[in-house]
Amino acid sequence: MARAPNKHGRDQALDFQGFLSDLQDWELSLKDKDKKMRPQDSHQEKLKTRDLGTSSGNYDYSRNLDSINTMSSSFTSEDSLPDAASEKELGNEYFKQKKFKEAIDCYSRSIALSPSAVAYANRAMAYIKIKSFREAEDDCTEALNLDDRYIKAYSRRATARKELGKLKESIEDAEFALRLEPQNQEIKKQYTEAKSLYEKTILQKTSGARKNSVQEMQKVGKLDTKGNEYFKQKKFKEAIDCYSRSIALSPSAVAYANRAMAYIKIKSFREAEDDCTEALNLDDRYIKAYSRRATARKELGKLKESIEDAEFALRLEPQNQEIKKQYTEAKSLYEKTILQKTSGARKNSVQEMQKVGKLDTKVNGQSIQPVSSSAQITEMTAVQDHTKRNNTTRKQEVKASVQELASRAASRVKAVAAEKITPPNSAYQFEVSWRGLAGDNAGQTSLLKAISPSALPQIFKNALTVPILLDIIKCVATFFIEEIDLAVNYLENLTRVPRFDTLIMFLSSSDNADLVKIWDEVFDNEATPIEYAEKLDNLHTKYCPKR
Repeated sequence: MARAPNKHGRDQALDFQGFLSDLQDWELSLKDKDKKMRPQDSHQEKLKTRDLGTSSGNYDYSRNLDSINTMSSSFTSEDSLPDAASEKELGNEYFKQKKFKEAIDCYSRSIALSPSAVAYANRAMAYIKIKSFREAEDDCTEALNLDDRYIKAYSRRATARKELGKLKESIEDAEFALRLEPQNQEIKKQYTEAKSLYEKTILQKTSGARKNSVQEMQKVGKLDTKGNEYFKQKKFKEAIDCYSRSIALSPSAVAYANRAMAYIKIKSFREAEDDCTEALNLDDRYIKAYSRRATARKELGKLKESIEDAEFALRLEPQNQEIKKQYTEAKSLYEKTILQKTSGARKNSVQEMQKVGKLDTKVNGQSIQPVSSSAQITEMTAVQDHTKRNNTTRKQEVKASVQELASRAASRVKAVAAEKITPPNSAYQFEVSWRGLAGDNAGQTSLLKAISPSALPQIFKNALTVPILLDIIKCVATFFIEEIDLAVNYLENLTRVPRFDTLIMFLSSSDNADLVKIWDEVFDNEATPIEYAEKLDNLHTKYCPKR
């Protein structure tokens, strides 16, 4: 094997080149002296000079200068150019002798002199042999940066990555190498091994996850069962503790609803209400959660909200006698409370009017003295008329004042409510909030706009009702002209709610007529921009299929 010249050899080459340079200078000075000393007409001297160039004892340096320079250049270039290749060859020799660190040194010098894909890939193989897989992966990547179709680099990187646990990437490398060389049996074997190992690892992880999941669910099941046993024994605090641990491991609507029932038993109604809300966030059609929250809210004095919960539960299960009874009791209590408040207000009003009547027996600060005969009757009639007029005027003033205050209070409440609107997470939450803003178009619009159009199918799922659907369409119509893009987005996403087609199909004739009228007057208006016309035509067939 050829070995690159050592340092001593390179020094000799430099000395020889220096010698040639000195020789050239000497030749030029010799020619200059010859011109001065030689007679110009001496024919013999010319012959001697001519003979000097051809005699065996002397050398014509001028004639051979080019060949000397060529030889010098060739010698010096041969000394430097083969260096990277020779280092690589020496590295290969060390690799065969299993001297991998020495091989790495040689490949490194070769790369430093002239980087090549082969040198990087060879060094990567040496790194693999000493289990330096990270360095091997990096070297293969460098090789592929220089030659992205170098199969050995893909194969060796696949090996390194497999050892690093990057099984998916290892498979990809082997797969790509096979595309370049489909019949390469070694790479086929490498691909099969990497894929098999990857599938085995996935299976182990899945089995481990399933095992942990099964163990966890078994633990949750035991806690729920134990909580139920404590509940039956009327050990409600112990039951709450079991349900809490179950929720910590795996939150579920059932566990939250069960804990809520235990809270109700120890009269912790606020906690019970919160737990039922959490249960409904997980399952917005869980009837027991609605029923138990109705109970908690009734005890908290939230009678209107209690009625709404019971009413919604009845929609889901109309024949449930227990919920029917709960709904009737809550409604009866609510009406009784309203009646008591009204009666109290009337009683206060009567007492106030009686007081006003007594005060009216004085006119301009003077007591009215009784008189006899017709004068008494006339005067009494005048006083009565005066009193009636005063009473009527004061009643009107009080009524106007109360109405103004009520109007201001309502406006203030609506303004505060609009500021505090939070996007609902379920159909129930939306319906409760929507009803709370009944008659307040601005508030309902704010509530709707607080919801992303794309979230409508997820919020309503299978719980959308005809009244709510029509209300939303009417609400969208109010801002259609100003915000047409947003309005069309709401209309499109409403059609993606699971029950939409069914609701439209079974609209009453009056509801259908209302919907058609809204569509013709608002959505199908001539002023609608042309870019939305096609979308609205498509939506028209979904909203008004009966026309």
